[in-house]
Amino acid sequence: PRYWLLVALLAALIGFVMWERTFPAHSLRYRFSVEVETPEGIKTGSSVIEVRYSWGPSIGDVSGFKSRIWGDAVYVDLGAGRNLVVTLTRSESGRKTARSPAELPFSLFDIDSARSQLWKITLLDGSSDVPPEMLPLLVTFRDLADPMSVERVEPDQLDTAFGPGVRIA
Repeated sequence: PRYWLLVALLAALIGFVMWERTFPAHSLRYRFSVEVETPEGIKTGSSVIEVRYSWGPSIGDVSGFKSRIWGDAVYVDLGAGRNLVVTLTRSESGRKTARSPAELPFSLFDIDSARSQLWKITLLDGSSDVPPEMLPLLVTFRDLADPMSVERVEPDQLDTAFGPGVRIA
């Protein structure tokens, strides 16, 4: 009976090692900082984002590539009760170039998310400016105590939402 338990454990270990080699996963941590120019000066906010990228088996038209994000949205206090929040989700507005925080490193550092290239994500170093049109979903809360007061804000229309002279720096 103990012999079969040892065989089962060995088979599980071999299966685990084969899975990890066939479907590798890589993680990336980065600081996501946002600067907003206002008539009162530059306002900033930042958050550390962690993304785990992995490949799994492809089934039909589904590629098997997935990502999982941990972290907090970037909050920028604009003063006078105004705020801007950069969420951790892709904007579903008309901006075709909008990215989620998981997609940004691939776009900004020109890395292919193909299985054979995914390891390059772990070599990233340095910083890059995110063009406003690539920013994830932006929102503001008219009343921080009321989650229902949330409103979408387009990155090229911050002056409309917050007044003249307010824009992504």
